[in-house]
Formats: sequence, C-alpha cells, structure tokens
Amino acid sequence: MAEETVVEQFVIDETETEFAEPEELPQVADPVEKPKFVVALDGEGLRLIDSTSGSSRLLAFGMDRTAVETSISAHLGDVQERSSNDECGAGPMDFSQFANLTANFQDGAFVGWSAASGDGDSTLTTMSGVGVGKLRKQMAETIIFETFDDSSIGFEFYTGGDEPGGFSGLFESAAADAKITDFWAGTNCIFR
Repeated sequence: MAEETVVEQFVIDETETEFAEPEELPQVADPVEKPKFVVALDGEGLRLIDSTSGSSRLLAFGMDRTAVETSISAHLGDVQERSSNDECGAGPMDFSQFANLTANFQDGAFVGWSAASGDGDSTLTTMSGVGVGKLRKQMAETIIFETFDDSSIGFEFYTGGDEPGGFSGLFESAAADAKITDFWAGTNCIFR
C-alpha cells in the first residue's frame, strides 16, 4: 500500500503556496564521550594516558607550574596544599600536594614529583605498574634497577643510572617481598 502525502494549501497575498509535511530527521549518533585519562608516573615528568586509545601526553619537567597544576587537578582533584622549602639541596623549592602525589617546582617550572605511602592509598604507577605499595619482586619483573648499599635514608633504589628519565625510591626492607614506600623522579628535596 502506497503512503499518502498530505499537502496543505495556504493563501497569502492571493498567491497559493504548498507545504509538505516535514520529513523525519535522521537519528543523530550519541555525542562522543570525552576520553578518560589516567595519570602515570614517569621519569621525565607525568603522563596523561587516554584509557580508551592508550595514547599519552607527557607533562614534562620544565613545564609551567600553572599548566601542570591545571592538568593534574583535572584528573586527581584540586591542589590540597601548597608549601615551600628554602633549604633544599637543589635550591628553594615549591610543592603542590594532590591526593597522593606531590609536584615539585623551582622558579615556576615543574622539576619533579614524589609519592609516598603516607600520601594516601596511591594508585599512581608508572606505565609498567611500578608505584608505592608494589613489591620489590614485582618491580624486578618489569624494570631493571639498582640499590644503594649505604644510603642514609633507607633501602634506596634507582633506575636509569645517571641518565635523565630514571626514578628512585625506597623499599621498606631488603626483602624480596618488601613494598615500595616512597617513589620520586626529577628534582626533589631529600635530606640525606
């Protein structure tokens, strides 16, 4: 059976005009969802990883403080506390504390980060899964690291040797099942 088209006629200024019923508009696809990003710890700064595509963007050491704080805040929540220390070995340093991450700044530039077991239940890790709370033996399965035999701050480890892009941290003990308690990269304020 054929469809009928209804046509209405209108008279305006003695001129006939015909209007057809409006056609049904096509369905518009749901709007594209904004990507959700995960913050990952990195020896060169922090990485924002698109959890859908896996693409990443580096918040590199040297970036402006405002840009870095804005990016971190969008994913980890607002800065909880800002502080400064004029007695750091590398010179005066400013800190922005987020839920489980401290970002370090000198002269308005992002220079380092740190995470510690006292900073809350840290879910932040490197792209290879290394982070606070992970076991030494788990770390050994994913990356090569060295330990300092005579560190004055505890059971210290580091990656990358003297090359940029490495990170350091502390184990709770020398045991294979010791947890990482502190983790940092870039310039930090550590008193040895």
